[in-house]
Amino acid sequence: MEFGPTHTIFDSFDSQWCLDQCQQIINDFPMTESSNISGKFFHTYKTWHFHKTSQIPIIKEFNNVVEKHKHQFEKVYNKPLEIDWVVLAYTSDDSEEMSVWHKDRYYLDGQFHITVQGNANIDVDKDGEVFNLQIPNGTAWYLNATHYYHKICPGVGNERFELTAPVNMRPALREWKLKANPNDKWQHVKGDNPEYVKYKEFLVKGQEQAVRDGTASNISVAYPVDLQPYIRAGK
Repeated sequence: MEFGPTHTIFDSFDSQWCLDQCQQIINDFPMTESSNISGKFFHTYKTWHFHKTSQIPIIKEFNNVVEKHKHQFEKVYNKPLEIDWVVLAYTSDDSEEMSVWHKDRYYLDGQFHITVQGNANIDVDKDGEVFNLQIPNGTAWYLNATHYYHKICPGVGNERFELTAPVNMRPALREWKLKANPNDKWQHVKGDNPEYVKYKEFLVKGQEQAVRDGTASNISVAYPVDLQPYIRAGK
């Protein structure tokens, strides 16, 4: 079955502007969470979550780029393109492990990215052959992570920044997360928001169900979790 290319580059930004924007977000907003309950990322991988309607300039521009290239995307990948959230992912020392081999297929359908600092540096497994994906900083692109295993490779000890936009999130997740979204111009989700805590509990239940159903998309776990059957199964 043809799943489309592993990745496609769609647009570009000034990389220094992107970096300045991301550094300002880290300085001005509390972190939403480190790692996540899926077990795909280590605690070195820290994230800030914003709804696409945020008035933060880089969030607005990311959403505009996705809309601009929607027709091209749908033609290349033969599927719809909708985003709801933009996530800033930051690692203070990229020499440490950031993720395990995984796919983004259970809760979403791959992700749009803006590589800000770190040139992506992602290993992708295509039909059993692994290649390293280097994408210039400031590039807007899509990783077809629904169908291809991938992992972020360690670097040499620098900071790493990227923006991601999950594509076609499952409706149940979208609705749960929207409950945690504040009604202000920044649209930033705080990690201690009671509705967001409920959302994460919902994710745990979904992950447990994925384990039972054999649909979990990790080949290992990035950090200790309570899902012992998941660990024993080596998913």
